[in-house]
Amino acid sequence: MLLREGEDGCRSLPSFRDLQYPAEEMPRQAVFLFRVDTEPVFLMDGTAPGCRGLRYFLVCGLKGILPGWAFFAGVTDLHLNHWCERNRY
Repeated sequence: MLLREGEDGCRSLPSFRDLQYPAEEMPRQAVFLFRVDTEPVFLMDGTAPGCRGLRYFLVCGLKGILPGWAFFAGVTDLHLNHWCERNRY
């Protein structure tokens, strides 16, 4: 899961602004999956952008660090990603 890591080690969900992609590239970089209440969840292409303060973490190590809905969304995202990689239709 791609997260923003503060200087104090605190982890939080990034925004599109944190990714620093040009707006015209976003449809190629992020695919909308679903919403949890009002929060959209996107699947990134797997390459970490060269942005300071952002890095990927294993989802299993984030339980208790992120809000429950974000942990659930990350695990669901992971399952959807695996399914998309292994299925053509």
